[in-house]
Amino acid sequence: MLKVILWVMTNLILLVFLYFGYFCGVEQAKNVFLFFAWFMIISTVLSTGESIKKEMAKIGRSVPVWVSVPVDFIVVISLAWNGSFVMATFWLLATLVAEGVWMDIDSGKYN
Repeated sequence: MLKVILWVMTNLILLVFLYFGYFCGVEQAKNVFLFFAWFMIISTVLSTGESIKKEMAKIGRSVPVWVSVPVDFIVVISLAWNGSFVMATFWLLATLVAEGVWMDIDSGKYN
């Protein structure tokens, strides 16, 4: 249950910074969103290592894929809507990489 609460809080805070940064024009909120977005994208790419996949398999997903992917697509659409095509592309690629890692883990290879 704690994993779900942390996932919800993290994504809610991220979406609030996205909203205020891109739709309300608050430059500081946009900067904070971009910092965390790049951090999440880079950490997702680094999660493709075998040892990290083993640890992820032990911990498990925070939320089901049908909850996490729509949030990612909201972010991608919002970024593209506001002209941040590079960031939207990287976020989409990170989402695809993350789901590929979880598909690999869910296949039972790391259990």
